[in-house]
Amino acid sequence: MEYCELVSLIVLSFDNMNHVLILHVFNRYKRQKKERELAKKRKERQKKADDEKDHELEAWLSKWAEKEVVKAAAITKHLTRILNDAETKEERAERKQLLKEIKVNTCVCP
Repeated sequence: MEYCELVSLIVLSFDNMNHVLILHVFNRYKRQKKERELAKKRKERQKKADDEKDHELEAWLSKWAEKEVVKAAAITKHLTRILNDAETKEERAERKQLLKEIKVNTCVCP
């Protein structure tokens, strides 16, 4: 092998090594960029899911508050009717129990 061929071979192998290193660095950069994009998408999906859960929870709480008001009104109406006009034996017994509870809870003892 002559000197020129040897130098040419060394230059080619050097260029090939640099080419491989450059490709390796470039591929690593592309892979890291893709991983960052996937992580960003994952965070966005998680945030969207959390927002949806928060919205569902707020909707459920508002519906529950409405139900609570309706049920409290119904119970108040029922108990008021029992206290004012007990018709059956069970209602009279319930009125007696309610009056005992009212007396215990509102009694001002000396």
